Amino acid sequence: MHTADKPKQALVLDVGTSMLKACVVDANGSFLSCVLQRWSCTPQEGVPSGLEFQPRQLAEEMLLLGARAVKQAGGVADGLIVSTQRLGFVFLDDAGHAIAGLPNIDRRAAQEALAFRGETGLQDYAVTGRWPGAQHLIVRLRWWRRYRPDLFGHICHIVSIGDYLTGYLTGKFLCEPTTACETGLLDVQQKEWSAMLLHRETLEESWFGLLRSPGSCAGLLREEAARVLELPQGTPVLVGGGDTQLGVLGAGGVNRGDMAVVAGTSAPVNVVVDEAVSDPEYRLITNPHVAAGKWVLEANAMLTGTEFQWIKDLLWENTGPAGFQCLNDMAENELKREGKLASVTMLAGASVANARRGNLYPQGVISFAMEDINAGRITRDALALSAFETAVYAILSNVELLSRRVGKPDRLIIGGGETKLPLFIRMLAALAQVPVYQAQGEDLTCLGAAMLAFVGLGCFRSAEAAVEKMARLMPVQTPPMIRQQELAQRMKNWNDAFDRFAIR
Repeated sequence: MHTADKPKQALVLDVGTSMLKACVVDANGSFLSCVLQRWSCTPQEGVPSGLEFQPRQLAEEMLLLGARAVKQAGGVADGLIVSTQRLGFVFLDDAGHAIAGLPNIDRRAAQEALAFRGETGLQDYAVTGRWPGAQHLIVRLRWWRRYRPDLFGHICHIVSIGDYLTGYLTGKFLCEPTTACETGLLDVQQKEWSAMLLHRETLEESWFGLLRSPGSCAGLLREEAARVLELPQGTPVLVGGGDTQLGVLGAGGVNRGDMAVVAGTSAPVNVVVDEAVSDPEYRLITNPHVAAGKWVLEANAMLTGTEFQWIKDLLWENTGPAGFQCLNDMAENELKREGKLASVTMLAGASVANARRGNLYPQGVISFAMEDINAGRITRDALALSAFETAVYAILSNVELLSRRVGKPDRLIIGGGETKLPLFIRMLAALAQVPVYQAQGEDLTCLGAAMLAFVGLGCFRSAEAAVEKMARLMPVQTPPMIRQQELAQRMKNWNDAFDRFAIR
C-alpha cells in the first residue's frame, strides 16, 4: 500500500527483438523490479526470410512476466504502459482475433521493396520521412496481397505489437504515432494517416484506427488481465510508444537539439527537433517523438552491440560479463603497445546511415595490411581494438551526419549496455567534438516508458518535467587519451573504407 510520502509506481511491459522484459519503476526513477525472458519467432516454411509469432501467446507471456515484476515490487502498480520494438505488427480480423504477428526482423518482402527504388520512394519519403524497405508495412502488405490473398482478405485492423498488447490489457485497440510511422503510411508532419498513400495502395483507413498521443489514457485494465497481474481491475493503462523514442526520453532527450544514443544491440543516434525535418539526401529518418510537440531525426549506427558480442565470443571463451572485461583489456593493451598500431578495419554490423540504400550492408569485411601480418601485429589485441574503433567511429560519423542537417549539438548523451565498457566511453568522449554525458539507469527504454506513464498519471505536467526529476546524467571526463590524434586519423581511414564497401 502507498503511504503519503511513497512515490507512485508504474509497470512497464517491453517487447524487444529477442527479449521480453517487465519492470516496475517509481516516480523517482528507481527500478523496484526487473524480470526478463528470451523469446524468438518461427521461420515460415517456404517463405524466405519470413518470420512470425503468435500474438495471443506473446500477450499471455507478457502478463505472466508482469505479474512476477509486480510481486517482486510489493504488489503495487498505479499504472501500466507498453514499450515495443519498432516495425513489428499484428493483423486482426473483424472480431479482433489475430491473423498473424510479424516481428521487426521479418524480411519476406525484400523483393517487393525493390519497387520503391524509383520516383515512388522519393514521393513517399517527402510524406513519411523514411524510405520504404522490406520491413515497413506498406511493402509487407504488397507481399501478403500477392502471396496470401486468403488471409489478406480477412484483415480488418492492423496495429503495432505495442498497440496490440495495450488492446489486450484494455479490451480496445488503438494506434499511436511513434510506431504507426513505421507502416510507411503516416504523414509524419501531421501525425495523421496519409490519404494519398492509402488510396494508392487501395487500403482502408479504418484498418488502422484513430491515433492517440503517447502518455494519454488508453483505457482501464480489464478483469481477465487484472486477475493474472494481481492488480485492481480499472488500473489506468497509458498509451506507450516505440522503444527507440522511449530510450531517447529515458536518456534525457526531450529538448530541441538534445542528441542521444541508446547503445545496446544497435546504436540509433537521435536528435530532438521541433518540426518534422527531412533530409534532402534521403539518408536520415524522421520520427514522431513520444514527447508532445516533438520529433526526432535519426541516423542509426546499427549493430554495434552485436559486433562487440561477436568479436568477444570469437576471441574469448568466457561468455559472461568477464568476457567483455577481457575484450576491454585486450584493446587497452593494443593501445599501450609500443610502435605502430596494426591497420585493421572492421565493418561487421556498424554502419553510417543511408535510409535509401539500406542502413546495413549485406557483407561484413575485415581488412588489414599484409605488412602487419608479416610483422606479427595482427593479434587478438589488435582485433579487439578494431571492434571498439568501429563502434565509436560509426556512432560519431552518424552524429556528424545529423549535425550537418540540424546543427552541432551542445552535448551528446549516451547510455545503454555498451557504456559498461570503459574504453568505449573514453574513446567516444575523447574523439567527439562536443561534451559527452553518460545516462545512468538500469534500462533507458523502460525508464522513458515510466516517465511517460507518470505524465499520463498526473505526476508530472510534461515529459520535460519528468526528465528533470527522473533522468540522471553524468559528464564524462575527457583527460588526454593515449594515441588520440592517431585514433582521429584512423577514424577518417575507417570512413574511407566504409565508403568503398557501402551499397551503391
